[in-house]
Amino acid sequence: GVAVSADSAMRLSAVYRSAALIAGAVVIMPCPVYRRDAEGNRAPAPDLAAHWLLNERPTANYSAAAFWEFQLLSMLLQGDGFAYIVRDGLNRPVELIPLNATDVRPTYDNGRAVVYDVQMPGSKRDVVRLDAGLILHFPMPGFTGLRSPSVIQYAARQTVGTALATEAHAG
Repeated sequence: GVAVSADSAMRLSAVYRSAALIAGAVVIMPCPVYRRDAEGNRAPAPDLAAHWLLNERPTANYSAAAFWEFQLLSMLLQGDGFAYIVRDGLNRPVELIPLNATDVRPTYDNGRAVVYDVQMPGSKRDVVRLDAGLILHFPMPGFTGLRSPSVIQYAARQTVGTALATEAHAG
């Protein structure tokens, strides 16, 4: 049948609208951040840097809503969402940079720990290997430990392909 990719699927109005509705519903929800108190109980921690990064401005270039919409669309269409965690000299997170899922390759190092080979944004050739502590990885159902199938790959390839073929024929 018709070859179905994330780009071709998004050209189908039903897929575009469905993805937009799902992402839109998620981006309006707050992402609470907690800390443990002396007794081990969980307490809200809106003063932590992570709260600001997850709910207000993960990076100077994007609002939290744009960041989460990007992550959700990446998860739905590519299978996984990724973000690079920029840390300061004290190892505190100071920025979350969204990464295109096609630019990230999770793999195991020799010790069976997951590492990420990433083509950094703005770089055409340089691939850097990053430890898992520097990457936020948002998998979807069907996660293998390294990657997840996209909804398009896993559940909708035939339906989307038929719809694209029908639309092309009607045109």
